[in-house]
Amino acid sequence: MVVLSPNYASSSWCLDELSKIFYCMEARNRILRVSYDVDPSHARKQMGTFAEAFDRHEENFQEDSAKVRHWRALLTKLGNLAGWASKDRQESGDA
Repeated sequence: MVVLSPNYASSSWCLDELSKIFYCMEARNRILRVSYDVDPSHARKQMGTFAEAFDRHEENFQEDSAKVRHWRALLTKLGNLAGWASKDRQESGDA
């Protein structure tokens, strides 16, 4: 399960973990995407906070641009997967 949030792409650690998740689970077709307060199309198209994060990654990883391209491709795949979105759901409150 991958929980996609507005700041997900700003973490190179999360993007590296996403790469491992796809490597291990894609062949089994068992990746579940949960979008938390973000439209999955923003990940797929690298818009909004995802675009800002990748601007920074391109600066920080100039010597390893293949890694950034790989992360972009993974987020495109992730955005295309069926999943659950919490954007319009009410958070559970005190009972």
